[in-house]
Amino acid sequence: MNGADVMRRQVEAAHQWFEGTVADVTQAQADYLPAGTVHPIGELIAHIVQGEDGIVNGMLRGQPPI
Repeated sequence: MNGADVMRRQVEAAHQWFEGTVADVTQAQADYLPAGTVHPIGELIAHIVQGEDGIVNGMLRGQPPI
């Protein structure tokens, strides 16, 4: 197994973990902002998705982000 294979497996595992974590989050939960909270869950989800896109497409594939 080479370095690219290891990285691919790590990215896939992290993506599966993330999808499993947010699978049951409803739109109402994603938008909910209780007092004293800086960002709703939906903004954090968007941040993670954009980060993954930047790493996978930008850094690893050399392509523009989706």
